[in-house]
Amino acid sequence: MTEPPPVVSTPYGVSFLPSGDRRHESSDVNVFWIVVFATGMAIGAVLVHAVLWLFFQGLALAEPRKEQRPPPPADARPHVPPEPRLQLNDVADLRTLREAEDARMTQYQWIDKSAGVARIPISRAMELVTERGLPQWKKGSDEISRDAFGNLRVGGKNLEQEKRNEH
Repeated sequence: MTEPPPVVSTPYGVSFLPSGDRRHESSDVNVFWIVVFATGMAIGAVLVHAVLWLFFQGLALAEPRKEQRPPPPADARPHVPPEPRLQLNDVADLRTLREAEDARMTQYQWIDKSAGVARIPISRAMELVTERGLPQWKKGSDEISRDAFGNLRVGGKNLEQEKRNEH
């Protein structure tokens, strides 16, 4: 049979230890200096806190605190924005806008009576398109095309240039 492994193992085996004698390394850690270091750290922390406290007391004496009331909570603040108010009742304004849009889309109205241009309801305009079809562009001189730069041209005239000249 084989022998059981030794109880204490060392890098060089158990042959260097005296029989029955177990020791520890006494040169690795010096407990006295660890306690001195920890005490020094604690004293340093207390001194830093004391110096900071004195510093803040000196600041308080140099410039006294100007107390300001905290702002009121959000639910206690007034719900009206400060002046100048551009829109006082947004719900009523939206309702008015929608009524004006509906009136423009559902009623007959002259745009330019002398030129014979009128506004008609959308439903009637759709009926006319289904009956008559979409209007055709005039061929020939009024043909719409694009030039090399992508500008729209009608009958050889540049539309963007004419719009800029009108303004």
